[in-house]
Amino acid sequence: MGFLRSLLIRLGLVKTKVGLLIVGLTNSGKSTVVARLTKEPVADVAPTVGFAVESVKVDGLSVTIFDMSGNSRYHELWKLYYKETTAVMFVLDAADQARFPEADAVLQELLKADQLKKVPLLFLCNKMDLDTAAKPAEVAAALHLPTATSRGFQLQSCSALRDEGIKEGMQWLLDQV
Repeated sequence: MGFLRSLLIRLGLVKTKVGLLIVGLTNSGKSTVVARLTKEPVADVAPTVGFAVESVKVDGLSVTIFDMSGNSRYHELWKLYYKETTAVMFVLDAADQARFPEADAVLQELLKADQLKKVPLLFLCNKMDLDTAAKPAEVAAALHLPTATSRGFQLQSCSALRDEGIKEGMQWLLDQV
């Protein structure tokens, strides 16, 4: 965190509380990302049923993480958290290219939500450590990721299992709020 942002936080001129909504399809690695952010052991990670709420301090910010199940029957539940959301992280299994059309449909619905129109979006291409992972440009094309948007938007390659790319993506996201 830069000196200027630190000063603005101390003066009370910027937000110190962040509501981070983490979404994506099942088995994309959302809960492993959350474990990395909260410094929990990844060996203990189990799929989220419904949702889970975690809190963590990052660079002087109090971040409330809403880890939402990727199971389609819970997608309507996501909307209940939009009001508290100041940043969105969409996690994709970049090695599961057969599910890209499904992820595209879910992402496009998310992008249409009025309450999230100005909320920054970090798109994590997870599992990039696997040989079968699509390149970020291939993911961007397959999922019709926005090239120009009024919201802050970032595509970040990562491997939640290896703890690569998450810190950089999170830093960008928090700089946007």
